[in-house]
Order: sequence, then C-alpha cells, then structure tokens
Amino acid sequence: MIVLNSYSINELLTSNDSVLSGNDRTDTVVTMVSRDPEQSVQFNTVLDILRIPRRRYIVYILQEADESVVPFETIVEEVRKYEASDEAESELPQRQSIRMALIHVHLPKLESIGLLKRDPQTGDVRFYGDPLLEEWAERTSQFELE
Repeated sequence: MIVLNSYSINELLTSNDSVLSGNDRTDTVVTMVSRDPEQSVQFNTVLDILRIPRRRYIVYILQEADESVVPFETIVEEVRKYEASDEAESELPQRQSIRMALIHVHLPKLESIGLLKRDPQTGDVRFYGDPLLEEWAERTSQFELE
C-alpha cells in the first residue's frame, strides 16, 4: 500500500517523528508501507527486461515458439526481422552484430535470472518463462507490434 501525504519542507524539518499540522503544504512526500520486497524485485526485473528492445524481442520470440527449445540461429534471424520492422531487406541489421550481442549481453542476462538456458554446444535456447514476465510481455507486444 502506498500512502501519499502532502507536507511542507518546513513541517518535515521541524518535526521529530510526526509531522506538525500547518497550512503551508507545498511539497508531496511519498511514504511506502506494507510492501512485499519479493514482488517489487520481481516486477522491477520484468520492467528491466522489457525496457531493452532486443530483450523484448527475445521474449516475444520464445513465447511465440511452438517448442520450449529454440535454435539460436532462429532467434538471431527473428531479432533481425523485429529490428528491421518495415525496412528494406538490404537494411536489415547485420547477423554477426546481433549474434555477438545475444551471446555476450542479452542471453546471459536472461539466463542469470533463470528465464532461459542456452546450450553452449548446440546454441539451442530453452525458455523457462515466468508468469509475470509473460503477462507484461504480452501487453507490451500488443502495444508495440499492433
């Protein structure tokens, strides 16, 4: 639960534990109470994942896949298509730069939080998912892609 209280800076500075009453209410102070730390960490993680376009695209691709294991090159090509959107074929992003970013940045990040596992031998990516992530990714994709 979030409680919003409006107090002036003077009231906050002159009070000990409680705020004295007064008419000079110029600034708003937000007090957080009864917050579940596990839920906010999980929600913050979901927002962190979805704020980066390539990670969003990876989640979209893995959610839309018919199988829980997706070949790495399929992910590279699908990310490339997302990034190109309506661009001409000649202007598609380079596969090699996408590969490097996925291998060294995005997939390790998603793997470190337990959403997927990439087999270093085959390159296959197994998606474990997360209900909260999938819900927000669905909402994001509806907004972004339609």
